[in-house]
Amino acid sequence: MAQRYILCSARHQTGIIEYRGKMTPNEIKILAVDDEVNFADFIFEYFSARGYPIDTAQTPMDALSKFEKNKYSVVLLDFKIPGMHGDELMEKMLKIDPTVKVIIITAFNDSAVNSLNLLKKGACAYVEKPIVSIKHLETIINDCLKS
Repeated sequence: MAQRYILCSARHQTGIIEYRGKMTPNEIKILAVDDEVNFADFIFEYFSARGYPIDTAQTPMDALSKFEKNKYSVVLLDFKIPGMHGDELMEKMLKIDPTVKVIIITAFNDSAVNSLNLLKKGACAYVEKPIVSIKHLETIINDCLKS
């Protein structure tokens, strides 16, 4: 089964985003926000083994706390995280740093309208679980950083 995702090529945000060629893994700091500990650990293990600086958070408050203290290139954000919807958390993060790339990850087969609304609100990509290929998620991250 092929991985389904939508990538937004233009952000509806103010601010300047600079991209200077392909970034190396150690330049791409990731925050993975997911209440499923096994999934968050899997993401952490994959990306840290490849040289990406990565933090994880299981709650929206933990995610916001880490986000306010650190500069991230990418946030991998679970849409249905208990305590705050993913779109609300994304909006808070984009107010803090409009240059961050947010990739929404969801296990729920939401409508295409919902995914497009998330992209309009500032998400860079929308990916459905299960993640068929973690390498493909890495490609999506790099694609987002180019947009």
